[in-house]
Amino acid sequence: MQTRATRVDNQPVRSLILKFLLASLPLLFLTACTPTPPNTPQQLSANDRAALAALYEATGGPNWNYNIYWQTSVPMEAWYGVTTNDDGRVISLTLAHTA
Repeated sequence: MQTRATRVDNQPVRSLILKFLLASLPLLFLTACTPTPPNTPQQLSANDRAALAALYEATGGPNWNYNIYWQTSVPMEAWYGVTTNDDGRVISLTLAHTA
């Protein structure tokens, strides 16, 4: 008896990644073109929060299946799928099952 592998549709994931990359371009351009003094951990964490907010809006975050604490004043480490380091910087983002 032969078994046939089922194909998983990765289109939603690809679409989410593409939207994130497109939403990030203006932020990356502005960051690269704007001279700034050395950033404090608080400023860098605020930059991470702004980038995640752009991702959330660009990818339909209000319609995600799991968007717990996103776009709130709760520390980012509590946001669904976000992992931060001791300085509050985002070090990992897992958005599986959000869309």
